Amino acid sequence: MRRSATHHGLIEPPPCHQIGDDAAVLQKVTEPGTHLSLWSRPVEASIVQEIEKLQASDLQNTRRATSRSSFDVDVSALLREQGLDPMAFQNLRADMLRLISIFSTVSEGRELKFRLLTTGTDDCRRFHLDRLQLRLLCTYQGPGTEWLTDAQVDRERLGARLLES
Repeated sequence: MRRSATHHGLIEPPPCHQIGDDAAVLQKVTEPGTHLSLWSRPVEASIVQEIEKLQASDLQNTRRATSRSSFDVDVSALLREQGLDPMAFQNLRADMLRLISIFSTVSEGRELKFRLLTTGTDDCRRFHLDRLQLRLLCTYQGPGTEWLTDAQVDRERLGARLLES
């Protein structure tokens, strides 16, 4: 389902972007010519209440390997390591588990890694040049995640900032 500029501030997506109100839209990222699938979903008040307990410094930038079956244990361990009680984030953990289950299906069981952090700044200043074949992003609080349409990408400049610094 395509969105108009009046819905959640989204512009009309190009054909290579799929946007929908159902989790099934995420599977479309595997279709030829699709570069991005966006699940436009409502904010859950229970998750917002849990997230509001976090400060920008509560979760350090941590990346972990995980699996569909160990994800909740892995996230709980990460929270405990950061001095947080996993039980205080039951709804968040349940939502993240739902997302990892969907992602695991979409990615056909490839190796999974997750990154969980709180930040007060734009944490993704550089272009993604890590050459991941597939990535799932979820912003739980704040302005969200921005992306460029394919036509907006200056492919000659990709990585230039990395080389200049």
